[in-house]
Amino acid sequence: MKKLISFLLMVILLLPSSIAFAEGEDTAEPSQEVSEAAEFAIDTQYVYPGMDKSYAQGYMPSVSDGTATVVLPLVVSGGAACDAVTASLELGDPSTAPFVFKNYVNDFPFGAYTVAGGDASCCLVSFCLELQTDRLNGSYPVVVHAEGTTQDGAALSGDFTLYVVIEDGKSAEAEATQEAAAVPQPKLIVEEYECSAELEAGAEAVLTVTVKNTSASQTVKNIKLSFQDGSWEILPAATGSVYIEKIKKGESAICGFDIRVAEDANARAHVLTVTMEYENSDATAFSSSDTIVLDVTQPIRLEYEQPTLPTKVTEGDNVSFSMNIMNLGKGIVYNVLLTFEIPGLNNGGSVLVGNLQLGESKEAATNLLVSSMNGEYGDTSGAVLLSYENEAGEQFERKIVVQTHIEKKIVAASADTQESEDKDEGTLPWWALGVGGIVIIGVAGLLTVKMVKSKRQRYIDERNL
Repeated sequence: MKKLISFLLMVILLLPSSIAFAEGEDTAEPSQEVSEAAEFAIDTQYVYPGMDKSYAQGYMPSVSDGTATVVLPLVVSGGAACDAVTASLELGDPSTAPFVFKNYVNDFPFGAYTVAGGDASCCLVSFCLELQTDRLNGSYPVVVHAEGTTQDGAALSGDFTLYVVIEDGKSAEAEATQEAAAVPQPKLIVEEYECSAELEAGAEAVLTVTVKNTSASQTVKNIKLSFQDGSWEILPAATGSVYIEKIKKGESAICGFDIRVAEDANARAHVLTVTMEYENSDATAFSSSDTIVLDVTQPIRLEYEQPTLPTKVTEGDNVSFSMNIMNLGKGIVYNVLLTFEIPGLNNGGSVLVGNLQLGESKEAATNLLVSSMNGEYGDTSGAVLLSYENEAGEQFERKIVVQTHIEKKIVAASADTQESEDKDEGTLPWWALGVGGIVIIGVAGLLTVKMVKSKRQRYIDERNL
């Protein structure tokens, strides 16, 4: 009984706090949905000043006269605008890095640059890094940390890793310590890479990677290579790993990965990490990694309702035209435009539908003025040209055939003219009335002369009696 009473007292004491906690949950403000933020991305397409090739072609920082030059063209995804970027560098461990350590921080504005194929706009982050005189050969990571603010006030930030390859310094083997246990580490780097086809969402391709053994004295063996996309949108089509038996000192080897792109992959530049696990001649295990950039696009799925024209139209009519256009793809369709090429029908220009977001549909409407076909009438057939662009600026065009029959316009008589014509029906023309009058006068004259002669003859006959 005492235990039951104690239990009831405990429940009574805890009940208010439970109610208060529940009330606190009920009165808490609902969490607001956070919209997808804009972010920094690397412009992988163009070759900017200070670069010998684009990032898509395998750009590497240059090293010359004791200076390493790092160039990073940044853009803002999602259509947001940013005026400037504050960039800083992380150079790694001062005890092993080949750089002269300083405070590398600077502001870089967005600007337009003349590149192959036209003009491009980006924030061109560029640093010149002084190298130590006793630097060792190898591949050294440099992390560029970028910060900025969009014109809408949203904060932007991003970290981008580049690798500076030193080949004009001292070899690691020559600078190895005298300790017997010390084992120099041979370095493997991704020298270049290439994709067998442009990567579209849902597509498959072969990624060819060239790996170089930068060691001047050691052969590496039992090499296992694998890759990973941080967003998990570019995936292995098979096992995802490649084996190479060995790479001699200073030489390179080529390997291929079968890859596939997820159906819902974002259309943007994807940074892949290539991991290399290997051994030296003493069977000591090492590993290193490198990054590559692959551009992914989304295929356009633009559909429309088949437009039709009236079976017959008349010269001078204004015919209403409309058609519904739908974006069924997973990317934005840009600059959707309708142009009309129909003999005898003209709307005076093109119809700009604009951009279509994914899943969006818009109606294009206009009026077509009907005229003759250079003075001729009858059946006419033409086309509605539907043009649009993808996110990369590539243009596409589809031709939609339409037809109708043009009839000549018949001008109806006015009411006054019709009434006058109705009154004149059954009435002889004025000249006919004149001729008739002359004939009647002539006949009357002849009859009068005949009557006079007859009367005179009768008078003569009476006198002779």
